[in-house]
Amino acid sequence: MKRFLLKWFVNTIAVAFVVKILPGVYADSFGALLMTSLFLGVFGPLLRIVLIFFTLPLFILSLGLIYFIINGFILYIASVLIPGFTISSFWGAVLASLIISLMITLINWFIKDDNNPKIIVYR
Repeated sequence: MKRFLLKWFVNTIAVAFVVKILPGVYADSFGALLMTSLFLGVFGPLLRIVLIFFTLPLFILSLGLIYFIINGFILYIASVLIPGFTISSFWGAVLASLIISLMITLINWFIKDDNNPKIIVYR
């Protein structure tokens, strides 16, 4: 439970950062930010698996670059479904998802996770 809350908090920080710096991304309230980050954390991976499965030939041909478009599409779906969170264009959603992914990676890089086992090889 602690790990889930930490990931949710990190997602919320990343979404709030994108809302602050990108002109086409808006959130009316903190609740909209929380709901968006919860949607991205819970339904995002499920939708991503389904979309990658259906776009597998494009995924292979583009050497995985379509992954960014899939992430943008998931964020755009979040903006349609969640009241109070809006994105003005699809390409704005792709850019926002790229920045969110970078932010989450950077924040997770600084957070020490003690739950992941470390493999130490002695010779």
